[in-house]
Amino acid sequence: MAAAARPVAVEVVGFGRAQAVRTARVPARVGGLVVELHPALERGRALAAGEAAVRLDPEDAENDEALAAARLDAARAEAARLEASAAPLEARVAIAARLLELERQETERLAALQAQGLVREREPDAARLALLRQEDGLEALRAQRDQLAAQRDAAAAAVREAAASLARARLALARTTVRAPFAGVVAAAPVQAQEHVAAGQVLFELHDLARVEVPAPVPLEEAALLAPALAGRPVPARVTVGDAAWEGTLARLEPVDPATQTVRAVVVVDNPSDGPPLPPGAFCRVALLAPPVEAGVVIPLEALQERDRVFVADDERLRIVEVRPGRRLGRWRVVEAGLAPGALVVVSPLERAIAGTALSVVVEEDGP
Repeated sequence: MAAAARPVAVEVVGFGRAQAVRTARVPARVGGLVVELHPALERGRALAAGEAAVRLDPEDAENDEALAAARLDAARAEAARLEASAAPLEARVAIAARLLELERQETERLAALQAQGLVREREPDAARLALLRQEDGLEALRAQRDQLAAQRDAAAAAVREAAASLARARLALARTTVRAPFAGVVAAAPVQAQEHVAAGQVLFELHDLARVEVPAPVPLEEAALLAPALAGRPVPARVTVGDAAWEGTLARLEPVDPATQTVRAVVVVDNPSDGPPLPPGAFCRVALLAPPVEAGVVIPLEALQERDRVFVADDERLRIVEVRPGRRLGRWRVVEAGLAPGALVVVSPLERAIAGTALSVVVEEDGP
């Protein structure tokens, strides 16, 4: 094969296990006895979004709802009774205030007449006593009005509290039916019929198969070829499991693993609606096509011998050339110095590598 200066389109290959992008471990929100399970609540079976997967015994929750509803009715009735008494009492306060004003005017009139000697002394005294009694009556009515206002506020608060209790009871009743949060495939269903479950206990696990991702570790130097493409056009990927294949896209590159010096390239696959999905848990081969790189002179990896030597066919004779290898680009190695473009490099294994050995040259036409 001829060494050449050319752009290299590198295929970056990694292996990883598929996993659902969206998963849910669905718990019981209230405790109770399991009375019904959906027939499809089995590992590998599908559930539709909102489908009732587990039903708990609703009897206690129904009784709590009925009790809360009755208490709300009673609270509303008491609030209505107090509200109805407010207007008449306010009217009585207004009448008492008017009568007080009249008593005050009468007292002032009699006091003026007394000063002129036109009435007996006891008549103004009686008017002043009636005025005091009227003032006392008005204050009593006002105190009664203030007390009624406080009672009305307490009744309104009791209505709100009873309404909240009813809402909680209805929510608890609704939670006796546990539904699938989205359409997906059951990954686990540890719950059994007639089992008593506690609030917070996981009843089943659901995986959304619409979108699956495959984290595949790749060498750090190959991940560097993919990074610039993330800011531009999408990087296509092909995910295979045996003979089955799915098309995907590189979604992100995760931080470097310091122990292995690899980067997880996360590929997302949107499963087709009219074909078999890529199942979570499947071990996959992931091939990503990085954008072409202007690399200079490149040779196949198998052409590099003992790290820095290349076998070259020169007039059908073996010549051993020392080179300065550069970075790896997929199955290619960049040669920074020591090898001229066009040199025929040996890629087939040799029994004995002795300079000057005669070679039978067959040129392979292959390129990056």
